[in-house]
Amino acid sequence: MAKKLRDLLNVDLQIVQGQVHNWIDRYFPEFFTVFKSWEGKAALHLLKLEALPDELVRYTDEELLEYLR
Repeated sequence: MAKKLRDLLNVDLQIVQGQVHNWIDRYFPEFFTVFKSWEGKAALHLLKLEALPDELVRYTDEELLEYLR
């Protein structure tokens, strides 16, 4: 029973990870040229800004770097 539940959770996790990856590919096509994985600390921190690319260009490089630190 526990193995079956674990398998179901793993399938659900893969589905959610795929959805996030697809969303990032759609709205941030250059994201994976900057970050190796969307699950890294800096990548997640940048995604928490909840800003689309056209909104991110309003920030200076220094502001983004400071935010990520």
